[in-house]
Amino acid sequence: MPKTEDNKYMIPSVDSAARILQYLSSYRHSHGSVTEISQALSINRSTCYRILFTLEKNNLVTFHEDKKVYSLGAYMAVLGNRAAELVDYLPIAKEYLKQASKLTNHACVLVERFGENRLIYIAKEESPAPVTVTLKEGQSFPLTAGSHGKCFLAFMDFMERESIIKQIGLTQFTDKTISQKEQFYKELDKVREHGYAISMEEHYPTLFGVASPVLDSSNKAVMTMSCIGMSSMVTMEQVHEYGSILGNLTKELSSRLYGVAQYSTL
Repeated sequence: MPKTEDNKYMIPSVDSAARILQYLSSYRHSHGSVTEISQALSINRSTCYRILFTLEKNNLVTFHEDKKVYSLGAYMAVLGNRAAELVDYLPIAKEYLKQASKLTNHACVLVERFGENRLIYIAKEESPAPVTVTLKEGQSFPLTAGSHGKCFLAFMDFMERESIIKQIGLTQFTDKTISQKEQFYKELDKVREHGYAISMEEHYPTLFGVASPVLDSSNKAVMTMSCIGMSSMVTMEQVHEYGSILGNLTKELSSRLYGVAQYSTL
């Protein structure tokens, strides 16, 4: 690591320990041997072993004797839950919402679950453009509706998803709504693959929506960040660009709130 004014006070062993924990917190690298971890993080193997040994003694990592690999330890769950309790997430999320509106030039909202089968706008950021749509905080709608609904359902336990769709169905809001279950599930596959969902006049005529999920440590959507505007004023290329913008912002927000740095498609 190059020396700068900011990192000259850093302790290398503590920095390495932090990077090891971050590495093991990712879904892709949830287990790793000493060799795998040391090579991935460019840490000397003997140093890596000593750090892992120390972390294990403090229950921050667990060593699995049968496979000779390490994973996060039980006490990390305690720390994560406590940190989540202390984080006032909405002011932080609103910072990213402002960025989303500025970068897309459209109205943007944060959406959460409301009860078992509905969603609700919990915060909004108006578009800086002269022509925009009006959104109201507190407005609610079915969990299966629009790009927001696709995000929540895509990152949901299969049985819970099946139960919700069985209860409320796939309502035909417009003539462009995807109401066939098989086709709808293919849409959810795309959401997990790309990290964002698109609705082109599927919930309201003349409106488009793009949403990306904020995931918690269990890979479930706790909220979505969505961009909404007039469908006649955008191309599909632009809509996908908005999806990428929102995806980058929600990944950063997920990491900041829950330590989640990437999506798992499993």
